[in-house]
Amino acid sequence: MAEDLEVTKEKWQRWIRELTEGDECVINKLQKAANLCETLRGMQTEAKWGREEGPVAFQRVYASYWQQEKTALEAMIKNVGDFADAVTEALNNLEAGDADAATKLNQKVAGIPSMYMSEEKRRLLDSEFGALPIPPDLFY
Repeated sequence: MAEDLEVTKEKWQRWIRELTEGDECVINKLQKAANLCETLRGMQTEAKWGREEGPVAFQRVYASYWQQEKTALEAMIKNVGDFADAVTEALNNLEAGDADAATKLNQKVAGIPSMYMSEEKRRLLDSEFGALPIPPDLFY
């Protein structure tokens, strides 16, 4: 292998490790954040907000926000994992002498979303009638 490729290979391998391995990797940090969102969502109870109409309405929206945040973080976890898998596969293909490894990697990562958007919001934005109004409690 060419010397400059070895440097690039080491860089990509380090990046994969930082994304996927160890307690401080990106995936674990995202999972910890998702778990905290679930904890916060679970804390939005009648004991905290009472039974009055206004606080209960806010409680529903606030709990929905934390659920949507958790869902977004879980999607990010999947996307990071998919990206790391694609890079690992590309490195393996390069080592096997595949001249199209970079092209295949670019095609694969082009299909990995760089930004999370819920299916409901995507459906509203992609409506055949044009962008439909987004409900106020739909954050993503």
